[in-house]
Amino acid sequence: MAEKTACGHHHHQHHRPAATHAAAVEYTCPMHPEVRASAPGACPDCGMALEPAAVSAAIEYVCPMHPEVVSSEPGDCSICGMALEPATPPAVSAPVEYTCPMHPEVQASEPGACPDCGMALEPAAGPAAAEYTCPMHPEVRASEPGACPDCGMALELAAVSAAIEYVCPM
Repeated sequence: MAEKTACGHHHHQHHRPAATHAAAVEYTCPMHPEVRASAPGACPDCGMALEPAAVSAAIEYVCPMHPEVVSSEPGDCSICGMALEPATPPAVSAPVEYTCPMHPEVQASEPGACPDCGMALEPAAGPAAAEYTCPMHPEVRASEPGACPDCGMALELAAVSAAIEYVCPM
């Protein structure tokens, strides 16, 4: 139930019934993860349909301006008052696949020799590595999410553009 306070923010009181069995489904708003319900319905903040909450490890909430402020529950930053946002989980690295440079249809889960030509299998080219940047300091680049060292804002995924290679036809 949302209650508007003197500061103009909506504060929610969440009542969670005691668990009676392990299969209870909890529903949440994709845009407002702090909104929880025991049945499907609409988010009281934005009207979006509530979706089954993912059963996963505990979610950590972080202030976008003060990444050192971390909480296990949604709320406001103790320094600036901004709403805490769910922390981005670390990326899970995919297993390395190996392929033959001359026979790309040959795939293996470990290094070895190509059964067709005997060449050494090489790591298959995967997707381009992600790069993160600060919206306010585009010169700041990192290979993983984090905070900008200049202003503390959360780094965002940089736009990925395909590299254009020019080759002389002669």
